[in-house]
Amino acid sequence: MQFTQLRAFHAVATSGSFTAAAKRLHISQPAITQHIKELEAAYETELFIRTRQGAQITAVGFELLEVTSAMMELEKSAQSILEEAGRELIGTLRIAADGPFHSIDILKRFRAEHPKVQVELEVGNSTTIETRLRSHQADVGVLADAQAIDGIERLQLGVEEIGLFVGHDHPWAKRDSIAMAELEGVEMIRREKGSRTRDAFERACRSAGVSPTYRMELGSREAVREAVAAGLGVGVVNFAEVGSDPRVSTISVSDAEIRSAEYLIALSSRRSSRLVSAFFASVSDPS
Repeated sequence: MQFTQLRAFHAVATSGSFTAAAKRLHISQPAITQHIKELEAAYETELFIRTRQGAQITAVGFELLEVTSAMMELEKSAQSILEEAGRELIGTLRIAADGPFHSIDILKRFRAEHPKVQVELEVGNSTTIETRLRSHQADVGVLADAQAIDGIERLQLGVEEIGLFVGHDHPWAKRDSIAMAELEGVEMIRREKGSRTRDAFERACRSAGVSPTYRMELGSREAVREAVAAGLGVGVVNFAEVGSDPRVSTISVSDAEIRSAEYLIALSSRRSSRLVSAFFASVSDPS
């Protein structure tokens, strides 16, 4: 097995055809075909099914693609280290975050320190963030309650309170707090599965023996905010993410401590790359 063969395989797998792969790697199509044939022959397996529409990847090919995706990212990291050694930090830092609220201050500081770095921020729930990170589609992640897992480096950013919010016409709109027992049977709007805010609140409900009534399940905090503002029910929110929306009021839970810790995470294998290391340094040294 040679790296050139794996590079050829990866190019075909990600571009969908031998012709596109040849253009991407600036080599001839017969050379691409030969690399794939040699790889398949050496291990007596089929990586692609050739069709008129292009190259259809096989199940074995999908497994190999996970490995080559990591290899290509490591190759980029090696190239970046060599090209940028002793020079100003450049490149693109890809961030997957569960919301912009914790990320913006960090980004402002990071951009001030490294103005030539391009930043791409994608917002999603915790499941999406972890998937992006592990598939090398993101360099770092920012999410709540990240668990200690082998292969993942994490740095705590802070701890925030989780409570409720309601529309300004709701009977609770003027209240500062409520007790957990008052939530029994109350119509609530919740986030999708995978939301750490939802997980923390539902754990508190189970502990208190309380069963709210969930009439709606929405796929983002923005959707929940709009539904709450429209008076469709009570929502759960991390108070750091409320902002200054005059249409909603926040309410603390008086007899339960519902908290969420926000973390910066990265794959251990990527932690030493210059971009990732610089981003962690910006968080660690807020001065």
